[in-house]
Amino acid sequence: MTARALAPTSTDNPTVFLQDRLEDGGISPQSPVPFFVLRYAAESIVFPEMQWSCAGDLLTVLAQIERERRRILALSQLHLDTDEVNSSTQYATTRPGRLRPVLKLAPWDRETLEWIVNKDRSTRIRYRIIVLHICNRHLVYTRARPKESAAVAGLLNRYFPAPADSERRARELAMHSDLSADEVRERDDFRQGAITFIKNAAEWDERRRKYYATINPDFDIYQEGEFSSYTRDFEANFHPTFRWWRVVDALNKYIARVHESVRDYEAMFPNGSYVPTLKAES
Repeated sequence: MTARALAPTSTDNPTVFLQDRLEDGGISPQSPVPFFVLRYAAESIVFPEMQWSCAGDLLTVLAQIERERRRILALSQLHLDTDEVNSSTQYATTRPGRLRPVLKLAPWDRETLEWIVNKDRSTRIRYRIIVLHICNRHLVYTRARPKESAAVAGLLNRYFPAPADSERRARELAMHSDLSADEVRERDDFRQGAITFIKNAAEWDERRRKYYATINPDFDIYQEGEFSSYTRDFEANFHPTFRWWRVVDALNKYIARVHESVRDYEAMFPNGSYVPTLKAES
């Protein structure tokens, strides 16, 4: 077997092929934050009960998890493409004068990377569903509490920005960046639903005020007492269309799938270079 005498090019050398595409795509081979840290941060907000005061932090963490998933996705696709260029007789130049053999992907490792790539669309859809329903539920939760309800207008524009404000929000919040046209339309639909909810809530407030005025003009309709609770009455009248336990279940499955992808990828590329894994017993 003879090493190539000429400097390798990106079309005939797998390492150069991979490096060129890493640079062109701006993809980092290394994760900026260990995945277990992101997972712990998300789960500590949601369990044992959702901490709504930390909803913004949860959305930020989920955006980081999704960014990590897409990094692993891009690397997996690059390694699959590189494997197409690779052959058992080629060598890669690590630096001038040094050559090393480049291993082809084992069939089972190639299948794992293909699984990561093929699950992209369904995982992305699940992520967007989770984010939109967390935003919507936070808005409803806040509106149901008189001392916090003044923040609803701000949450509406933060979570479901108007089209004219989309670009600015995308720069401020990672959850709004890199959205497809379909994802933007879906977010706009949620905005319209949120606006309708806010309008209906205001009309409900007025009906409730008039009702209690006929009983006791001095009655505070916003009180939170044992026999009369604004929040309890509000939540009894505005049932969420998507139960919170379903959101939590989807979040658990999403994080577990991303964790599986990260774990499997890092097992194959522990230091950035391919190390064949052991074939699983069938």
